[in-house]
Amino acid sequence: MPFCAVEVREKGFEEKISKYKDVGCVGIEEHASKILIDHELNLKLYKACAKIELPIMIHVATAPSGALDTVDLDGLMSD
Repeated sequence: MPFCAVEVREKGFEEKISKYKDVGCVGIEEHASKILIDHELNLKLYKACAKIELPIMIHVATAPSGALDTVDLDGLMSD
């Protein structure tokens, strides 16, 4: 089952996601943006994937190795 990866800092990543799905990808692989999990760029990714029903596997971390959040997952649980 193919998964894909995108860089949220790259312009036009939303179109890239759609193309990946069109060629058979079934989700976004371990997303580790190294920015806050609720950063506007990550939120754009979540919305774009929700729109085309593409799941995301998120690497959550409290140090700069994944999508950054607190140990209590405050960013993930925010509105």
